[in-house]
Amino acid sequence: MGVISPRIPLIALGAWLYIFGLWMIISPTGILSSYGVDYSKWSDGDKFQTSQIWQLAGFWYLVLATGLLTAQRAASPELQSFICILTAVWIFILEIFIWVGWSTWKEIGTTDAGQIVNIAIFAIFGVLFVLAASKPQIKMANFSSPLYFGYYIVTPFILFWWIGAVFLTDKIVEGYGYTSDNLGAGAMQMLKAALVYAFGPIWILFLFLITAQYVVADTYYTYIYNRVLSMMWFGAFLSTATGAAAWDALSKKGEYDNVISGLYFNLAVTFVFCLFFYVPIAMMDKDTLKIGEKKEAKAEAEEEPAEKGEVVEPLIAPTIAPLAPLTTSYQTAAPNYQSYTVPAASYAAPQAYAYTPTTTAYAPTAYATAAPAYPTGTAVYR
Repeated sequence: MGVISPRIPLIALGAWLYIFGLWMIISPTGILSSYGVDYSKWSDGDKFQTSQIWQLAGFWYLVLATGLLTAQRAASPELQSFICILTAVWIFILEIFIWVGWSTWKEIGTTDAGQIVNIAIFAIFGVLFVLAASKPQIKMANFSSPLYFGYYIVTPFILFWWIGAVFLTDKIVEGYGYTSDNLGAGAMQMLKAALVYAFGPIWILFLFLITAQYVVADTYYTYIYNRVLSMMWFGAFLSTATGAAAWDALSKKGEYDNVISGLYFNLAVTFVFCLFFYVPIAMMDKDTLKIGEKKEAKAEAEEEPAEKGEVVEPLIAPTIAPLAPLTTSYQTAAPNYQSYTVPAASYAAPQAYAYTPTTTAYAPTAYATAAPAYPTGTAVYR
């Protein structure tokens, strides 16, 4: 058992990621300006690409926030503790990314104060997660369950994107159609920095959340998180389609055709993600509804009036046994004694007592049977 509840750091970091994720999606210009970056003088294509990449980062922040906030409410204590361990490791990795990328972000325009704030905040989060961690209890997942089908599809793509973003940054940028011909130097530097120092750590934590569900199985948590992810993939599908249409409008001479092709690739991928997360959940919902109907029918049957000969359980719970034994009915009852009132005595003067002997005259008892009468005579002697 950890020093503090695992829910404390899960809620804290989840709320922080959720707030910043919404901020990135709603106002990417605002969040960049808070860190000292001003790209208002860039070209329309550069501004649109920079806003879009940070909106995408905000989307992934929401993915992570949803995983952490769902864990604090629906995950088992064992899974919560294991997520705390992995998140503490992730924060240590994140701090390294921040230190390594310090000079790069400073060239882009980020202030030192913004970097220091990030390091301090995540250091506090790291301490909370360490205090909440406890010895993990391994319980491997049932990998044949449909709950994990979506992760089997997502994981290879995340690994591919992470390797490309961190180690093959130039290749993945060119693969998605961004070159020096259609993107300015500032926007290109921003894009590469975001891929390495923002998306790199983000995808590591997402892989950690997937790993946690494999090592400490919790079907209830996975069921809820999959449902949320299916909706988020569908939202990403719609957002990507909108982005492709916007780039098509900006592509006057075909300079963004490769960018549009890369977005169509993401469009197909996010739709497949949505299907592989939604369909298994929809299949399981049928069984869940059946279980709910059986429970409801059972509850209604218990409420119906009893038929002849049917024993009905009382609605009121039986009386709880007392803590001390009570006198049972078969024990001998205490005798009931009659009370008397003793007259009050006066002790003002002693009472004189005179003793008079009593003489009892003896009277013989008369018998009802008379004594026999014998004849009398004179005896003659010769």
